[in-house]
Amino acid sequence: LPTDAPVFVDTSCIETLVYSRRAGLEEGERFAAWLRSFRYRTVFFLEPLEHYERTEVRLEDAGTAQALSAEIEACYQEFGYQLVRVPAAPLAARLEFIHAHLAG
Repeated sequence: LPTDAPVFVDTSCIETLVYSRRAGLEEGERFAAWLRSFRYRTVFFLEPLEHYERTEVRLEDAGTAQALSAEIEACYQEFGYQLVRVPAAPLAARLEFIHAHLAG
């Protein structure tokens, strides 16, 4: 991965932790310590869109998806992240918001 340019990912180890907890798995202290030492520079948290649609990879119903979103947000905060909230909007507007934040 480049070290001189931003790298974007659509999920994180924090989100993996949320899904693991939901499955009844407990994280070990070494994993929690690693999460505290490995830091993402910026976390953009996309507000859920009004229209939710199940897909081949998005298997949850709208209520479960909303609960997951809240749990993911809380977990980031548990590990000390200040989230940059990206408003629900069409893709182009979200990208413009993110680019403006990075340029600012």
